Amino acid sequence: MKDSLKDYLFEASNRGFIGENETNKALEISKAFSDIVSGGVYTNAIDLGSGIGIPGLYLAMNSNISVDYLDSNSRRTAYLKNFLLLNDVEGEVINKRYSNASDFTKYDLIISRGFKDHKLLVEDFNGSGSKTTVISTTTSSIPYLENQKIYRKNILGNIFYIAKTECFT
Repeated sequence: MKDSLKDYLFEASNRGFIGENETNKALEISKAFSDIVSGGVYTNAIDLGSGIGIPGLYLAMNSNISVDYLDSNSRRTAYLKNFLLLNDVEGEVINKRYSNASDFTKYDLIISRGFKDHKLLVEDFNGSGSKTTVISTTTSSIPYLENQKIYRKNILGNIFYIAKTECFT
């Protein structure tokens, strides 16, 4: 199935959904996300601003975590839905803007690859009614928040900061 993900990314690049030079970086960031959550007890995740589903697809295909995908671009979500169907990968693709999506209480893991500032995501999910872990990445440093771990990763010559923060009710 990993080959099908690489093929998917290559085809997505050909269709202009992701830059040709971005595919390997996206895959490496996805691996880093997966490493960070390994050993955790997560069951339901959502990939915010998922685009074509990276890193959510990598996580869904390499763990027992059920992943849903939220993106407002109908072309990208249609492409992602087709991949899920053809490769028997479970998950719901939600074609909405983040600001219009309402109920995130079923998710114990929120992942975001550059979608929204990490601190703002944490503020959105603190007091959400459920314990949730937020993981996001940026190329700039992340301000320290309570209950947070920051991972500095060199991914294909680029420094990325990945923050993992526990949010509580």
